[in-house]
Order: sequence, then C-alpha cells, then structure tokens
Amino acid sequence: MSNAKRQLVFHAEDVKQIGQRRRGRIRFKPDHNTIAFAKPLKESSLEFDSFVGLVVDESHAGCKVAFLDQVPFTIGDKIHLSLGKLPTAIAEVKWRKKSGSALAEVGFEYCD
Repeated sequence: MSNAKRQLVFHAEDVKQIGQRRRGRIRFKPDHNTIAFAKPLKESSLEFDSFVGLVVDESHAGCKVAFLDQVPFTIGDKIHLSLGKLPTAIAEVKWRKKSGSALAEVGFEYCD
C-alpha cells in the first residue's frame, strides 16, 4: 500500500473512532498544534485583547478549544475566532468546563 493510501486509511479510521457525538455531528481531529485565536467583537463588553488556545476537535458547525485556566468567556459571548490558517469567523460560546487543574475547555458554535 502506498504511503498516500495508508494516510487516507489512517484518517478515515480516526474519523470513525471519533464518530458522531451528542449533537449528531461528525467531529474530527485538527492538524497537530492547530492554534485558535479568540478576540472580542468591537461592540462586545469583554475586556481582553486576545486569547490563544489549542484546538481539540472540530466539526462543520463549531469546535472545542483548550485554554490555560482562566478565560473570560461566558456562555452566549460572541467573539472573532481564527483556527490555524482558516479565515476568521464569528463564534458563540456554547459551553465551558474546567479540564484538570490548569486547563479550561470551551465549546464554540460558528454563527451564520
């Protein structure tokens, strides 16, 4: 089997393992070390310049990002979100949870 075919098979198996989640959307793993940049909208009352985190998983409708502990986001906040080399999109915070002692995970849904 050629290397390209082996990579495609490996990626297909990753997608199958991740499968469909609670919301019925297929999630997939981002490229290694994909960084997310979060900035408040200009009309927002959030008071920070930007936050940087690592993308944990993605779907066509949103993503999960891990940030170091204290993040100023609350459910319902809308922000500018850039993932890796993708163009910036507006996203809404749908959920957040503490993950271990030093990380916070935040779920974002892209706005239309």
